[in-house]
Parts: sequence; C-alpha cells; structure tokens
Amino acid sequence: MLQPFVTFPNFFKYSEKSGAGAFNSKLLEKHALLFQEMYRSQQNLAFPKVLMQNAFMNITAARVDWNMNEKQRKEHATVLTSRLRTACRQISQGCRKSPMPAWVRQVLGGCVVEEGKADEAKMEWVTWGWESGEHEYAWRESSSGKRETVPELHFPPDASDDMFMQAWFGDEVYDITDMTVKDWKLRDASQSRSKKARRGNAGDTYWEHFEKDTGLTLVIRFRPDRDPAGLMSLAYRGGAQMCQVYVADCADKDEAVKLLQAHFFKRVAPPVFAQFFH
Repeated sequence: MLQPFVTFPNFFKYSEKSGAGAFNSKLLEKHALLFQEMYRSQQNLAFPKVLMQNAFMNITAARVDWNMNEKQRKEHATVLTSRLRTACRQISQGCRKSPMPAWVRQVLGGCVVEEGKADEAKMEWVTWGWESGEHEYAWRESSSGKRETVPELHFPPDASDDMFMQAWFGDEVYDITDMTVKDWKLRDASQSRSKKARRGNAGDTYWEHFEKDTGLTLVIRFRPDRDPAGLMSLAYRGGAQMCQVYVADCADKDEAVKLLQAHFFKRVAPPVFAQFFH
C-alpha cells in the first residue's frame, strides 16, 4: 500500500508528534492519494505502529540505490511512521467532526464516509488506544465523540512478545497497537522495581492495629528518609499517610509513637482511645 508513494526517503515531511503547530492541511492535501488509499484499507486510519515500521523497512530494503545501512533504515522507519501516524490521527479526528471540515473532503476525496451515512452498527467505535502517564487506561471513542475507558490491559491467547496487548470492553476485544506484550512486561518489571524501592524507604514498623469492623490495618513506621532525625508516620497499610510526628520534637521514638496513637484514636475512634489511653 505504501510503496508506490514512497518515491524518495524523505517523501513525507510532517510533524512526528501531535500538538500545537503539528497540523498542516496543505501538506496533507499534497499527499491526498496516499491517504485515500489508506482510508480505503482502514477507515479509522489506526494502523499498528509495528506494521507500519515493517512496511518502511521492507521498502528501504528493496531500494538499494538509497545506500542506507541497517541503522539508517530503522531510524527512517521510526521517523516516517511517527509522521504518518500523526497525520492519520488528525485526519481521523477531522472525519468525526460535524460538519466535516473542507480540508478532510479535499484530502480523502470521494472515498470519505459522511457522519450519519455510514452503518452506525459497524462504525460506532472508530478509534482506540492506550493512555500512558500518571493515569493509565485503555480507551475507545465513537464517531460521535463518546469515549469509554478501562483501567487494565490483558494478554492475548498464547501471547508472544511481538503480539499486541488487548483491551476488553464488555464482549468486544481490541488490539492496542501501541503496547506489545514485550512492552507490557517491561512496564510491569519497571513498576515492580519502583514499588520495591518505595518499600525500601518505608523504614521499620513500630506498631500495628487491625480494625475488625473495616478489615484495615493501621501502621506506624519510622521514616529515616524524611528528616535528619527521622519521623514517625501513621497510615492504613497500602494507603496514604494521614499524620506524622517528628522524632526531634519528642523525647524518643516511643513517645512519638504514643503521640500518633493518641492523636488518631481520640480524633476518629473515641471508644478505642478510652480502651488504650485511660
């Protein structure tokens, strides 16, 4: 599909990332025949990154006259894939706008399907992907702009490292082409190391109290990493810190623990306070 249009290495000069200044309708119109061919192949224009990179690698392998070594071919495939996927994402978003922008009609010509004229049962969910960052989730979006999310991905059956992770929306399964099984495993390993590092900074546990009514455990820990003299912190196990006492402000660590106990139980559990601190 791409080969007839890749007539020289830097055939498509476009931004590699979405954002302010990335959109250029004139450049998209210049390559209208390419995008029309891609649209006929897949109307949401959501082509897997690995698939597109492999296509560019095959094209450059056949063009010996370009004199590109393996490293140059890989870099070329990465850059051109990023540019093309940015453009495809912009065109796909333009297709979902109502009314459809004139530049979309110019780029896609007669092959574009108007909103509302397509079979809604087949066209409802037109894009999907994985949002990374502080809050991670898989998402899918309909042609009308409706978005659904799920917080986790799943391994495909008989998963191998080069396969894509899957997002499950009810009975529907979507391949997340930005996240391979190998990438997911590396992500899990990295998060596991980070959690271990955080646990390593948590310090020694000085006191625990199990709450029968909630099933939660209160923990007081010494935190040497938070102050030169250290501090005592109180939290539910696995939860955020609720209060703290600097050891330097107390006679010793034991007094710091008692202050935390008294402060917490007197404030939120008077019966327990009466039991422990009468």
